[in-house]
Amino acid sequence: GAGWHILQFKYTLARGGIFGTGWGKSLWSNSYLPLSYSDSSFAALSEATGCIGALPVILGFVMLIFFSRQLANRKLTFNRKIFIISTTAMIVFQAFVHISVNVGLIPPTGVTLPLMSYGGSSVFSTMFAAGMILSASKEEHVFHSE
Repeated sequence: GAGWHILQFKYTLARGGIFGTGWGKSLWSNSYLPLSYSDSSFAALSEATGCIGALPVILGFVMLIFFSRQLANRKLTFNRKIFIISTTAMIVFQAFVHISVNVGLIPPTGVTLPLMSYGGSSVFSTMFAAGMILSASKEEHVFHSE
């Protein structure tokens, strides 16, 4: 067994190819891939949809960086800007680690793919962080009492 998980990731990605096997026709994800619904969700998605289906996931995280940068460029306080940038970096770094594990660049860690993997606590914490980013991006309205 040394490297068994990494081999399963590579076999799954190779079987997906460019266009994938199609939904419900994934052999490796349903049989050999460990935790295909959470820790290996990017590899399972890549087998079903291929490179064509995996690219929008990566582009989605790139767009998250872009839009968060746009939110941080508003006329906000320095603390709010840092909060928006750092919270976005946390989410994107988690996605980077998950995809890197599934591609075989780093050893398996058990990190889920934000907003894609099955699991209540991961989805809840990512959505909570996204809500805090949106809340921090609102401009302050100062009310003066007379």
